[in-house]
Amino acid sequence: MKPENLAAQIEIDRFLDMVSEVFFSFDYSNPEFLTVSPSCYKVFGYTAEEIARVPGLWHKMIHADDVEKTRAYMREKLILGEDAFPVYRVITKSGQVRWI
Repeated sequence: MKPENLAAQIEIDRFLDMVSEVFFSFDYSNPEFLTVSPSCYKVFGYTAEEIARVPGLWHKMIHADDVEKTRAYMREKLILGEDAFPVYRVITKSGQVRWI
């Protein structure tokens, strides 16, 4: 990584460590998470690394009753090129159901 890119990444990482909200960026053209905020551990019980590296984990966390609705919403937003802020339930690592 180039020094200027490394410096930028350090700044991004520092910012992500300070926020309490969970957010991520995902590359749909090459299905992978680009960024996952560390605060996801507090909400989901999974580390950012687990969410980013375990294939399909994010989709497996979505409550079964919300999967189709959430996928349809995300597809629509993707087609329109808009940011997505879906509301749905997840199952945390400990088995707790949470709305996000």
